[in-house]
Amino acid sequence: MKPVSSGTSASRLSVSIVTYKPDRQQFAEVLRSLNKAIGVLQALQPFSVTLTIIDNGNDVAAINELVSLVPAASCNVIVTEKNLGYGRAHNLAILNATSKYHLIMNPDVIMDENALFAGLEFLEHNHQVAGLSPEATNGMGNSLYLCKKFPSVVDLGLRGFAPGFLKRRFNTRLAAYENQAMVEKGESTAVDLISGCFMLCRTEALQKAGAFNGAFFLYFEDFALSLELKKHGTLIYLPSCKIVHFGGDAGKKGFRHVIYFVNSAIKFFRLYGWKLV
Repeated sequence: MKPVSSGTSASRLSVSIVTYKPDRQQFAEVLRSLNKAIGVLQALQPFSVTLTIIDNGNDVAAINELVSLVPAASCNVIVTEKNLGYGRAHNLAILNATSKYHLIMNPDVIMDENALFAGLEFLEHNHQVAGLSPEATNGMGNSLYLCKKFPSVVDLGLRGFAPGFLKRRFNTRLAAYENQAMVEKGESTAVDLISGCFMLCRTEALQKAGAFNGAFFLYFEDFALSLELKKHGTLIYLPSCKIVHFGGDAGKKGFRHVIYFVNSAIKFFRLYGWKLV
C-alpha cells in the first residue's frame, strides 16, 4: 500500500454518526470496527481523526460510555434537545468541520479494517472526486447496491413496497436502477447517487454543497446531497472500500417509516424534477 499524503492539519479526517436509540451491542461493534480502521490508517501514515456522535435519542450516558471504544480518535458527543432527523443532525458536525475529508456514517455499518485507508488513498490521488461510496454486503454476506440512478416513481414503488413476485417480474428494471452490473463487475465507476449510510467526501465539497437539506427529516436527504455534491466533483463507487450494512428497507419498518419515505420522495421530486416511469 502507498501511504496517503501528510498527516498535517489539512489532512485530518472527521467522522459523524447520528444515533437514535441504537442497538447497544451492534453499535459497540460498529465503533470497534471504526477504531480498527483508524488504527490501520494511522499505522500507515500519521492522520488525525475526530469522531462526532450526534444523539437524537437523549441517551447521553450510554453514548458517552461507548465512545471509549474509539481511543484512536478524538471524540465529541452532541445531544440534541429533540430529534432533528438524520441530515440536520449530521450538519452539526459537517458545517463546523475543519478537516480535509469527512465521513458520514450510519450506526449500523461495520467497516473493513482497510476501508478508511482505501478510501482516503483514492481521494488523495483523484482530486476531481467529491465523494465515494463503498462496496457493501448485508449481514448474510449478500451484495447491497448502494449507488443508484436517478429514480422514477415506479422504481421507488417497486423497490420499496412491491411483493416479491412483482419485483421478480421487473428484475431487469430494478437491476439497472441499482447498478447491479457495475457492482458485479467490481470496478471503480462514476455514479449518480450514493447512499447516506457511508459517504466519504471532501469536506470542502460537502460544505459548498450546503451539507444536507434540512427539509428532509428521514430518507432521500442522501439523494439530494448527491446531486448537490456533483456540482463540485464526481461521485465514485469504490469496491476496494468495503463495509457491512445492517439497515435499510423502509417498507419493513412500520407505517411511520412508510409515511416518512413517501413525504421525502415527494419533496425530492419537487426539488429535482418528477420522473414517473
